[in-house]
Amino acid sequence: MLSPLTNTNIVSGDPRGATDRELSVVRVLIASNDASLRDRLRRAMNKAGMSCCAVRTPAAACERLAGGAGVDQDGQCVSYDVVVVDAALSDEPAAGLAPFAEEAGTCLVLVAGPIDAEGAIAAVRAGVADIVQADAMGELLGRVKLAAAKSRCGRRQQNRIVKLKRMCRRLNSAREQVARQAEALCTDLVQAYQELADHMSQVTTATEFKGLIRNELDIESLLRTTLEYVLSRTGPTNAAIFLPTTTGDYSLGAYVNYDCPKETVDILLDHMANVVAPRFESLTGLLYLPEQAGLDRYIGDDAQWLDDSGVVALACKHENETLAIFMLFRDRKHTYNAPLLEQITTIGELFAAQLARVIHIHHRHLPKHKWGMLGDPEHGADDGYGDLAA
Repeated sequence: MLSPLTNTNIVSGDPRGATDRELSVVRVLIASNDASLRDRLRRAMNKAGMSCCAVRTPAAACERLAGGAGVDQDGQCVSYDVVVVDAALSDEPAAGLAPFAEEAGTCLVLVAGPIDAEGAIAAVRAGVADIVQADAMGELLGRVKLAAAKSRCGRRQQNRIVKLKRMCRRLNSAREQVARQAEALCTDLVQAYQELADHMSQVTTATEFKGLIRNELDIESLLRTTLEYVLSRTGPTNAAIFLPTTTGDYSLGAYVNYDCPKETVDILLDHMANVVAPRFESLTGLLYLPEQAGLDRYIGDDAQWLDDSGVVALACKHENETLAIFMLFRDRKHTYNAPLLEQITTIGELFAAQLARVIHIHHRHLPKHKWGMLGDPEHGADDGYGDLAA
């Protein structure tokens, strides 16, 4: 059997910075069913300037801990600093009170007779901060003050942890908001860069094509140069340029055959010149028909000639007058993307402007009402339009 331990101090650390004035308002809860012990403890602690409340049972002590010792000037519940428990209260008084004391941030001080090592260890494990002999009242007051300082220090630390957690949540929320804004900004920058790249591509296309056709004053050469440049942008595709006649029909000016059967391509293009091209004469801007439904809507029964093809049509206009119909078509599996369609639109506008210039130069010696149309017989393929059939 181990020797009995008396006045065992289990409080760790020194409550530095805790002044006597701060400890003069120590709030103590006394739990004992011994009336004489309760009175002695209360008188001694009141004389030391402490605020005391005494109960008889562990259940009453738990209720007091849950309710607090009162409210402060801000209306906040004030916790007890120390719970002084009579070891004779029950077999395991500390074990029952420990969870409530821990939740309230309150230290437990056990008042007992002589206690051995095994009993001291059991008390510590139960949550007791200090063990004092019941007859050592002067020492008990000092231990209660130390325990109160420890309780207050722990509560301050706990409050600080709560504030830090709250601040961390706010900072994390701000970080997430900044991350979302940064992500949105990056998306906007990517879009802006893509738009700028597309715009620069358009500028490059316009500059290159305008430089190529600037000195093309022959219609045949202009058609050939235009189709060659278009093919450099689109890759393999069927292409045709239809020119208007004075009768309101269209004739084939030039074409490129990519995958149409050679024995039927002439019939196909003639049919397109007579039937399909006039359907696009009133177009404003470029029209892309990647699906059969679109072909049926614009071309009707004649769409069967272009089965399984995606079609691009553009009315090349100058001063609201249609000077040519430009058409591209190929298998729907090989689509025309948006940047390419924008380039084709730019090419069509520049082609129409140069075509108007060529017409004006060739007919400048005649009144305008005698100029005729580009697709008239005197301007037909036999006079130099030619074709670029592959």
